[in-house]
Amino acid sequence: MYDDSVRPVLDTGRWQLVVDEQVIAQHDGTTVTVRLAPGHTAGHLVVEIRHPGGGAVMSGDLIHHPVQLGHPDLCQGGDADPGVARASRGALLQRCIDENLLLMPSHFAVDAPLRVELDQQDRPQLTPLDPTQLGR
Repeated sequence: MYDDSVRPVLDTGRWQLVVDEQVIAQHDGTTVTVRLAPGHTAGHLVVEIRHPGGGAVMSGDLIHHPVQLGHPDLCQGGDADPGVARASRGALLQRCIDENLLLMPSHFAVDAPLRVELDQQDRPQLTPLDPTQLGR
């Protein structure tokens, strides 16, 4: 994985070291911020996009399967620190609910952002959004 995914980026010099809550892009009221979400790896980050009308979070490797939404305590085999991954996953899902952020998972077979809401048992549940309704 290092040779085909990491080394080419390092070799071209097209990388930048970032820190938690660093704004990496900003334009016309929209910001892109990286946020620390450790557990899968020590330096795992999620990417948050905010604009005046709302926002979304790209979860990266923090959430690998939809079952983890209803059971954020479930870890997958690749989590370097399962306890920290559980805490990061729970915190991210709670932020999506509290701040009305859309979730953009990297490992789900969906082609649209997801709204995270609580079900009747107070567990996170997903509602896929119709991509034609975004930005309206």
